Amino acid sequence: MRDSEPDDFRIGPAFGLDFEPLNQELEFQAADVFSAFAYRNTELVDQVLPHLESLGVSAEAMANDMLVGVSVVGWIITSQDPIVAAVALDQLLASLLHPASPEVSEPVLGLFTDRENVTLQVRRKVAAALIVISQAHDLERRALALADAYKILAEGPIRHFGWALACLQTGSWSRVPMLAQVRDRLVASGGFAASIGDTCIITNLRNGQAHETLEWDGVEACYLANGDAIPLVTVLKAVAVGSSFDKGCEAALACYRALNVTPELKVVAGDTLRMPSRERALAHFGTNGLEVLWADFNSAAARVHLSCLTQENINPCFQALIVARQLLPRVTRFEVSVEGQGTAIAVDAEALDSTLRVWSEARGSFRKMPFAAFLPANLAARSLVEAQPLAVRSISWIAVDDLLSAVDGAVAILDAGAIELMSKRVHLVETALLECMPNVPDGLRTRPRAALDAARELQRALALLSPPTPLSQLDRLDSVSHLRRFWTRWGPVPRLPTVAEPSETSTEYEEQPELLNLPNHPYWQTL
Repeated sequence: MRDSEPDDFRIGPAFGLDFEPLNQELEFQAADVFSAFAYRNTELVDQVLPHLESLGVSAEAMANDMLVGVSVVGWIITSQDPIVAAVALDQLLASLLHPASPEVSEPVLGLFTDRENVTLQVRRKVAAALIVISQAHDLERRALALADAYKILAEGPIRHFGWALACLQTGSWSRVPMLAQVRDRLVASGGFAASIGDTCIITNLRNGQAHETLEWDGVEACYLANGDAIPLVTVLKAVAVGSSFDKGCEAALACYRALNVTPELKVVAGDTLRMPSRERALAHFGTNGLEVLWADFNSAAARVHLSCLTQENINPCFQALIVARQLLPRVTRFEVSVEGQGTAIAVDAEALDSTLRVWSEARGSFRKMPFAAFLPANLAARSLVEAQPLAVRSISWIAVDDLLSAVDGAVAILDAGAIELMSKRVHLVETALLECMPNVPDGLRTRPRAALDAARELQRALALLSPPTPLSQLDRLDSVSHLRRFWTRWGPVPRLPTVAEPSETSTEYEEQPELLNLPNHPYWQTL
């Protein structure tokens, strides 16, 4: 959300931002932070680590999972009571790292793994109730919304995190009991746990709200429940402390998991030591420089709404969709819309699976993705808005354009490294065209086959070169001559018909992919 007035800034400055990284429900959205720091991970780490250090969180959590580091800071700062949230983080993390009995940790972690989607939905319901409170002019409506928020918090995070904290500290586990029993256990534990139980668990208020016997008395500014009069200020404090306790405990759980995860390059859906898959998918749009206004991933047709999408963002958007597909395997279709413009990209899961095979080859070879890395997804997306013959001709031209980019963008004298780079780029185009072929009707395969044949011929010629070789020698090859003729006859075409082309003076696509030197550690895969 980038339209806040400067005087309203509270969260942004913690990340060095001039806007508030909040979603439409006014909840912290880590994806906004990643978008602002896209391709500047080192700067982001430098910004976040001091905050984690002040919270007593090991830097290893950030190294293992950058999404955790950013989220923890955001959750604590956005809490209604950051001190309560910070203490909850400290208490639960310490209890997870050093439980009274090691046997308790596994069921506690299992409890919250099973509740992953419920937890996200509970927070959305609380956020919706709090928005009603802030916007309603009617005091009674605000009071009833506050009671709704309280019941959701009490039965959700307060009950479950409260019981988990008590069990870890006492060394005994059993199923989460009724709220009154959770309160008794917390109060008996003493210290911070007792203050949470005493402040946040108001049994009669919860029962009255659940059984529809709760009454709001606006004259006396109190709730009437089962014969008790509960002052408004008591409920306000319970909600403020309870929601802060929730965010602090969630931060502790995320930190504990991050400290135990083994970073690796592959993206694994349902990894119990990672953040929830939906949050990871959203964050990957941010790491690709895309500003997400809202997203709905809990649907067979997932939808992502962006503030804008330009030509230079097409590849990053496809890349985010490929990762989202891996993280959300039940989703069968993805749609990306743009503020004020409607749908820009719609692609089914099968097309993203085909693209994954091309992208995986490119990811292991190049520092910057060639455009052809996303050719199958491009074909699927444009086939929905272009006649199929035009869509096939378009992706054939893009393949040819990528091949000529590899040739024309090379250095004047080809050494072994330059030849290797060109060979890998040509092979990538070959892979991309092969993945597209099953979705091209037999009668329309002439152009993609011609491009494929030219790529294979060029590949054979490159294998025979002895460095150093002048780049100009390649212009004598029949394959290059064919590619130049195809380029002129088949195009140019827009990279995606639903995305506006940049001006002719743009140099965004002049930067050439380079060979990737893989780091000797796995920390570059951090989400």
